[in-house]
Amino acid sequence: MNIELDYDTVGDIVAKDLQQSIRMTLEDPYELYHDYDQAYALVDSMLEVLEYYMVIEEFEEFVDTLPERNYGQTEETSNSFEIIDIVENPDGSANITYEIAEEDKQEFVNSGISYALLKLALGNPTDDEIYLWALSGKEASK
Repeated sequence: MNIELDYDTVGDIVAKDLQQSIRMTLEDPYELYHDYDQAYALVDSMLEVLEYYMVIEEFEEFVDTLPERNYGQTEETSNSFEIIDIVENPDGSANITYEIAEEDKQEFVNSGISYALLKLALGNPTDDEIYLWALSGKEASK
């Protein structure tokens, strides 16, 4: 059995496969790659190849149908926490009292618990040490 494909057919197959891959990546880039920059760099590369295989008008129509890039802003938050009071302590630290909107409380609690567990797991490093650790992990993944 011999299957023969002409250049146009191969181009159509590549174009459809790339379109599907681009859409899938843009649906949830973090789930697939755990790094938005890496996912969007891949999308940009696929778009360059796709542009080669498609008629320019069809390519532009396809690009117009793509969702906007999302860098983790999945939900609108009210951004409403209001600082009520700041009291400086003799040791240079400060106590900050603030009020959080009811709909944002769970997110703040989850973030705080995650941060505390991370610090505990890493041996209670300073914030600067955590930042450097995160940067080294990002560099190592490149």
